[in-house]
Amino acid sequence: GVNNSIPDAPDLIFPEDDLEDVMLTQSFQWAPVPSAVLYRFQLSTDSSFTTIEYDYFVGIPNYWIGGLQLGFVKYYWRVQSNNGGNLSSFSEVRSFTTGIGIPILISPPDSAVNVSTSPTFEWTPVNGAVSYTLQISTFGSFINFVVNQPGITSTSFSVSGLEENKKYYWRVRGATANYEGLFSQVF
Repeated sequence: GVNNSIPDAPDLIFPEDDLEDVMLTQSFQWAPVPSAVLYRFQLSTDSSFTTIEYDYFVGIPNYWIGGLQLGFVKYYWRVQSNNGGNLSSFSEVRSFTTGIGIPILISPPDSAVNVSTSPTFEWTPVNGAVSYTLQISTFGSFINFVVNQPGITSTSFSVSGLEENKKYYWRVRGATANYEGLFSQVF
């Protein structure tokens, strides 16, 4: 008995359309289609799916991805059902955008010596960031702060009054209007 009926396209459940600040892992869910024995999940960085990043067949109405790219990347996803004889049309297409990337520290360079007690700290811009937080500590674990400055709107910040011949650790993270990114490596 070949199944000659055409299955329904799945209704997408999660993530909601246009979700922002998605981290590197994301779970996808859709409503089960009663006759489906298999689902095809597709993820692309273009809405017409001409290049496909993920194209997987799963037997359950959810899928989990652990390798998304940070950096304000917009992804599109859709699902098709298969009843063993025929394929459905694809579901609606939903999109989401990943969180911002991580700044790369520029200056002072890592392990620099004889740095001014009033240095200017510099880092690379992060796509999607509207501001940055600079943290400076005398501990690599950042259990205290000499400087903990959010809201910096450029990619450099000048500090004064540091002590001579003292070791400092520094790091930076970007932020969007509603979300803080991950910290850079520590210099």
